Amino acid sequence: EIKSRKRDRLVKRSELLTSLTMKLIAEKVSNETLSNIFILSFDPEVLRLGYKQTPALKYVLNLERPEELSNNKSETDHLHAFCMPVSRLRESFVKKARAGGKQIWTYSCNVPSQVRKALSFRADLIMTDRPGWLPQYLNITDPRK
Repeated sequence: EIKSRKRDRLVKRSELLTSLTMKLIAEKVSNETLSNIFILSFDPEVLRLGYKQTPALKYVLNLERPEELSNNKSETDHLHAFCMPVSRLRESFVKKARAGGKQIWTYSCNVPSQVRKALSFRADLIMTDRPGWLPQYLNITDPRK
């Protein structure tokens, strides 16, 4: 996740951090591994810049609220997924994101009720702050599946 705070954007630090991250990935990551790298940010500009520099990666826009999802397809075409707190997932958001061909990611699923909610929305990826319990809860013997 590339952090981008207001003061970072004002002094172009977000742009610099994004460019340095893309450069480091280009130098250190093999082409075969690029498909396993996801760049997340709450800042859509960071993701646009990253995509412009390294389109082979997958970009995920973190959102705080469902209403932040843009209706402008050109603003989201380059994105792989949207990521939202599990507490704020809504059916209307999921339908809109899926209609645009995007995956749904959610966080922080730290208790069974949060995981059940994420699964009820058919989340493609569930994040937790307590990864040790989740595979067992989901009855997954190999967490990579």
